[in-house]
Amino acid sequence: MSKSDSESGEENVEIQFEPSASHPIVDLKTCEEDETCLFRARAKLFRFDAKSEEPEWKERGTGELKILQNPETLHSRVMMRRDKTLKVCANHRILSSMRLTPSFGTDKGFVWKAPNDYADNEVKTEIFGVRFATADLATDFKSVFDNCAQNSGDAAARSDAKSESKRDAGSAKPAGSISETAPESKEANQLTESLSQLDIQSEIGKPATSITA
Repeated sequence: MSKSDSESGEENVEIQFEPSASHPIVDLKTCEEDETCLFRARAKLFRFDAKSEEPEWKERGTGELKILQNPETLHSRVMMRRDKTLKVCANHRILSSMRLTPSFGTDKGFVWKAPNDYADNEVKTEIFGVRFATADLATDFKSVFDNCAQNSGDAAARSDAKSESKRDAGSAKPAGSISETAPESKEANQLTESLSQLDIQSEIGKPATSITA
C-alpha cells in the first residue's frame, strides 16, 4: 500500500458516537399549577433570628412573593422563591390568627409571625419581615393577606365538614377536628408589634431601592 493510499484511508474514517443512555424530558411540577394566584410581586424577605448571640433580622431572599389559594378547599398560603435558584424561602398557610404589622419607618413593608412555615421541608415557627418596591404593592399585599386570614376559619370549617361527611357512621373517631392551631393571636400580635419597631433595612444594611418591581 502506497503512502497516498494510507492517507486517503485515514481521511475517510468516520467516527460516530451514540449516547449510552437516553433521558426523557420530564415535566416538573411545583404544586402551584392547581392553585389560583391572588397576589404576586417582587419583594425582599427577612426572618428574625432569635437564636443568634445577638438576635437580629437576616435577609431570607429576594424574589417573587405570591399568595396562592386552593380552589377546592379555599385554603391560602404565602409562597416565595429566590431569584435565579428558585429555592423556596417562605411557604406557609395563612391562618385566621395571623396579623400584619407595619414595619418601622416605612409604608412599604410588614412583619408577621408564621408558626407553620415549611420552606425548609420541616415545620418551623418563623417571624418574617417583607419589603416591597412601592407602598401600593404593600397595600395590595395586606388587603389580600387580611382577606385570606379572615376567610381561613370558614375554609377550615368547610374542610372539616367535608372530612366528617366521608367518615363511616360507626367510626369511633371524635367528630370534628381542629385544622388550625389554637388561637395565638394575642401573643403573636404583641411579638410582631414589638419587632416591627426594629428597622429591618438598617439591620441588613441594604437600601430598599434595591427591590425593583
